[in-house]
Amino acid sequence: MSVEEAFDRIADKAIEGEYWYVCLYQSYSYYGGPEEGGWWGHDNELIRYQKYPTKEAAERAKLRIDKLSKVATKQACSDWGKQCLEELESAYARGLEAEDLPETNGPDEFFVTLERSPGKCESRGSRTYE
Repeated sequence: MSVEEAFDRIADKAIEGEYWYVCLYQSYSYYGGPEEGGWWGHDNELIRYQKYPTKEAAERAKLRIDKLSKVATKQACSDWGKQCLEELESAYARGLEAEDLPETNGPDEFFVTLERSPGKCESRGSRTYE
């Protein structure tokens, strides 16, 4: 089951009201460049949200969805580690050293916010060194 499908199962359906949103974001890390020992940045993308009639209802749902985000982050970290290991093993089999490989972007992370309007935490980092 995908993290999006899991969110849909956990999030209660809300009715019209004062509108609070529980938002699930995915944070993608990226390698920005080798300057000053290398640097990384993050893009945050809203992948799911659900509207709630009260802040209290949204806070209760957020607590449950926080657990989902932690599990999804742990899985993404594990997947990233496996990918790195496979790339290293492939490089060594071809006689390459780890230093010959490009930098990886790093594992994705998931986080949950409580917002009055969904999408406040979306962002795209700079890809240039300043």
